[in-house]
Amino acid sequence: MNVYELRIAGVASDARLAAARWGLFVFREVRRVYRIGTTDHVAILYEGAQPDVRRWVAVLEQAGYAAEALEEAGSPLEAA
Repeated sequence: MNVYELRIAGVASDARLAAARWGLFVFREVRRVYRIGTTDHVAILYEGAQPDVRRWVAVLEQAGYAAEALEEAGSPLEAA
């Protein structure tokens, strides 16, 4: 399991986080999406060697969210 961080504007509310989370669950590799604190940063737990950040951001933007990567794609943090 790996983790990748994104900034998704507006997910400080639980309802908006839930909607964004379901948008990301269309990707089979995405297992969990957690908000980090009370911010607009989220941690995405996913299976596989590389995160598909461009596609994740594209789906979120199509759903009306402003999203951006917080890390360089291809350099995910490894979950303990």
